[in-house]
Amino acid sequence: MPEEIRKANIKFLRIKGIVERYSISRSSVYNFVKSGKIRAINVSEGITVYSVDELDALFNGGL
Repeated sequence: MPEEIRKANIKFLRIKGIVERYSISRSSVYNFVKSGKIRAINVSEGITVYSVDELDALFNGGL
């Protein structure tokens, strides 16, 4: 199971969880952020999370 952070019913994944859950490369995630398709949320130094809702929308044809 990918590592998840839950806060107020909103799910977030770290990069490792995204790679495992969506079977994509780390560089693909970075390219999606660079192109503005998903947002990277810096929680603290060295900790970045990504919204599962945004990722699901991207991979289910929403963005």
